[in-house]
Amino acid sequence: MEATEFDIEITNILKKEFENNTIAIEEDTDRYIDEMENHYPFGYSGVDWTKKDNILSLDVKSTEGNRREQINIFFKEILKDYPNLIDEEVIIVGDGALNYGYMIRFENFIELFHLFFELPQDTYVWFLDSKKLINYTFEDELFFG
Repeated sequence: MEATEFDIEITNILKKEFENNTIAIEEDTDRYIDEMENHYPFGYSGVDWTKKDNILSLDVKSTEGNRREQINIFFKEILKDYPNLIDEEVIIVGDGALNYGYMIRFENFIELFHLFFELPQDTYVWFLDSKKLINYTFEDELFFG
């Protein structure tokens, strides 16, 4: 699959992280998408979170104050309940703007999330070991389950 303009932009912005092996490109994301679809109720427009129990959610567009701060608080809530996720490897995939996946430890993703959540797409952060999922929607909603 060919890189999109957003893939190229992300690669250029994160050049130092790629050189330090903090983040890596995964050109074929089909396996990870299949895993997500096996663990979560995907519908026509992404995950149907109404069919999933024990989720956290945040309507980012309705939050007051700094969006990045609100999302960081959301991540802290996740880590309060699942502290081991901080060290887990995740892959970031999108449903349109990105053709490639991006492998990174969750701890490092927290520092860079804004680059991925600002893209015009649904963005999925798939935890490779625990099979947990963070979903930032095109409509500025954030889910974890």
